[in-house]
Amino acid sequence: AQVPAMLSSLLSHLANDSLITHVLGCASVAVHHALVAADVGPYDVSVSCLDFDIQGLLPGGLGIVPRGRENWLASITSMVGRRLPAGPDEAALWKGIFVDQMAVVGLRSGVGDDHDHMVLGDYGNEYGEYRWGVFCHAIQRMLGTSWRFRSAFMNAIAVWEIPVSGLILKMKFVKFNRGDTVVFWTRRKKRVEVKTWSAFAEKLLQDVSFALEVHPSRLRVTETGGWVSVAVSKARTQFDRPDYQLHRKKRPWTNWTSYFGRDMGEHSLVTIAQAFREKMLMVGDDLSDIYRGSVTHGLAEGKFQIDLMSPECPKWKDILNVNKMKCIDNDDHSEIPQRHSILYSLGSKEKLEGKIGLAAEASLVSMYAESGHPWPKLVQLALDERRLTYFEGDQIAQGAAASLLAKVGGKVDLISDSWERKCITDEKLGFFSKGLRPGGMVIVQGLSGCFPRQWQSAIKSLTGAVDTGALEYFFVGRNIFFAVASGSWKPRPTASSRSEL
Repeated sequence: AQVPAMLSSLLSHLANDSLITHVLGCASVAVHHALVAADVGPYDVSVSCLDFDIQGLLPGGLGIVPRGRENWLASITSMVGRRLPAGPDEAALWKGIFVDQMAVVGLRSGVGDDHDHMVLGDYGNEYGEYRWGVFCHAIQRMLGTSWRFRSAFMNAIAVWEIPVSGLILKMKFVKFNRGDTVVFWTRRKKRVEVKTWSAFAEKLLQDVSFALEVHPSRLRVTETGGWVSVAVSKARTQFDRPDYQLHRKKRPWTNWTSYFGRDMGEHSLVTIAQAFREKMLMVGDDLSDIYRGSVTHGLAEGKFQIDLMSPECPKWKDILNVNKMKCIDNDDHSEIPQRHSILYSLGSKEKLEGKIGLAAEASLVSMYAESGHPWPKLVQLALDERRLTYFEGDQIAQGAAASLLAKVGGKVDLISDSWERKCITDEKLGFFSKGLRPGGMVIVQGLSGCFPRQWQSAIKSLTGAVDTGALEYFFVGRNIFFAVASGSWKPRPTASSRSEL
């Protein structure tokens, strides 16, 4: 048995970490030397024979099956890449699928990923932080850059391990006054008056329920000490949670179950807390919808506080500080804590590596530069935009793809594309192979042009490119794709002028 080269690449940043794995009798796929076999979960990695084994697999962990069932491969990648309303619940379990010559590897979703897609992205359809978290971590592996932010990442995701019994979300309204009527001012300096406290509280519940996708029955409004607070009760299981209609803005999802699935319970208090933090930090040009509700248009931007209730406050003080949350001692029954695998780092949000508090602006490129270890300039050909640029940098030239490649010796580090209107073709796949430097990457945003009719042939072409060695492996996530060219990436020789790229 051999270790898939892809698996070694995915684990390359974990030099000193031992991962717990469970192998269900599949000798055709060996485990990596850093994996420690165990019969008792939870597991970081689960190797099975025919289908992904989710039992005992940690959020963010890897499920591995041998290649061979190509119809199943087309089906699972279609479910994950397309994500249809009322589709199989299995589609929500996987953040993305890696494929190479030997194995199919599923990256299990993190605890709050589906919720993030709904409330921090474009209502379950597009989500920029998800896309760029996946892409930039793949580029980081391409560069062979050491993982400098491991400690910050582990502190960020440890918040889900805290036993939490309650949550209070505190907000500041502009010039808020609660008398016979409730009065506040909007950010545009318009006075608003609501006739009764109960009417104000009902409107606030609707605004918060919409913004955080929490059923109103879990919410209760209070006001004290200048704060307007929303208390959130513990999550209910899939057996006793209500289903309910989603707002028309969240089409194509019609009700809670059509998006999150029949087998899902409500989202945990920590998941809701971190989503609230992110939405309250989205201000200015990136103003989130939590500031645009019927009464929340009177919220002061960035003025909030998050209080978690827990019986273990002192133990988690540092983790809570990292996550910009406070703790109130409380011995009530807590929700069951949830732990992520360290492998969640393969596709997590970039901000989790030390930039919590920057809303959607954090990037690994800037974080490495600030640490004194900047990434090299990567030359990117944007096929859909007909541009040659440095990745996250200046434009070099515009024009036809062939002429742009000629300017840089025929090969680039990155090729970006969109398959919104037209899916991948054999001709374009050949262009990728010829135009990428060894170890370079193709990154694709938008896959709708492949579904439903073109995906089977697309997967056949892509697996063919992997099997012939043109591609090392590829990844399919929700409406995104990337592929890695065979070979090891190396920096370009230092150029003295732009023409010598």
